[in-house]
Amino acid sequence: MRSLPMGKNMEESIFLSAFPKNSSLKEDAELAKKWTEIRGLREKVLKALEEAREAKIIGSSLEARVTFKTSDETNKKFISDNLALLSEISIVSETALAEGGEGKDIEVVVEHALGEKCPRCWQWKTDIGTHKKHTDVCSRCADVLEKENIAVAD
Repeated sequence: MRSLPMGKNMEESIFLSAFPKNSSLKEDAELAKKWTEIRGLREKVLKALEEAREAKIIGSSLEARVTFKTSDETNKKFISDNLALLSEISIVSETALAEGGEGKDIEVVVEHALGEKCPRCWQWKTDIGTHKKHTDVCSRCADVLEKENIAVAD
């Protein structure tokens, strides 16, 4: 018995088929532009992280605090609106925005993140130990553990 009906011009297996050419999804030009810019920033971050590794400032990318410096208002707004996303996509513990740079250029500065390494997420955070019930992890992880109702092993 077959799960998918065989029709005209269909391959024998789905694994031999190409994606449909007439997709019902419309391209979102704004979203595509946003992700092109994010990928461009990530490339700059990856280069700066590698230079920081070579200079022995950091070991892993999660040890990094990345600061974007720019004086361009459009770039400032874009980075500010996407700061948390840039942390995640660059796999760093923290990102910040600061005044600096020339023209439309964005300067990327890498330094060692402040705080301690969270044993759950491995990010470097300054708020480890601030949660009453989960004193050994950062507040983000403590919130997840609390939400999932996970008890701390004694």
